[in-house]
Amino acid sequence: MINSHIHLDFAELKNSSIDDKECIVPSIGCQNWKAVQRFKFHALGIHPWYVNHHSDYDLELLKIQIQNKRLIAIGECGLDFTKKHVSNKFKQIHFFRRQLNLAKENNLPVIIHSVKANHEVIDNLDKRDNFGVIHGFYGSLEEVNKFTTLGFFLGIGHAILKQNYQKMESIIQTCPMDKILIETDDDNPGDLTKIASKISTIKGLSYDETVLNCDKNAKKLFGI
Repeated sequence: MINSHIHLDFAELKNSSIDDKECIVPSIGCQNWKAVQRFKFHALGIHPWYVNHHSDYDLELLKIQIQNKRLIAIGECGLDFTKKHVSNKFKQIHFFRRQLNLAKENNLPVIIHSVKANHEVIDNLDKRDNFGVIHGFYGSLEEVNKFTTLGFFLGIGHAILKQNYQKMESIIQTCPMDKILIETDDDNPGDLTKIASKISTIKGLSYDETVLNCDKNAKKLFGI
């Protein structure tokens, strides 16, 4: 079963007894580009939380890193307009756009972090011919339709396991099965089976059918 987004290089997950050949491991910035490259399926990018620690020079370094052709995606990149992170909004947008351009130039998918910023992310994707996944998706049903119409997959994680998950249930019901990926991010990787099981219940599919579909989606998106 493919975990489409897990930070296996993070200290709290380094000793996880899981097969890293069934995981997509994204980076958060130049500080861990080297660390994630030891995993077979990795992505390189600059996370919106860390753009203040980067400059345009780092974007040029990312461009060079991409040329090694071992990575399978650009990311984790995107926008985060929560109160804690919105002060550098325009720098986030600059870094996001540059990474979208790099992904397009190299025909690579993008792994997008979008929190309180779905509208702005959609606006930027409307102007470009990118493809990828909105990781840890949470938003309106209208946004589900807009992202999937743009050809993006939605990464579903621990939010669906919360007690009050009615909104997530509506999201799963609305999202086509061929646009769903499953992930655990930096939380307990053992919960991947619980996430798949919850999706199967909502979709009225067997557990095996759900896993088969999600794996097929991940393989299609990341070319693995």
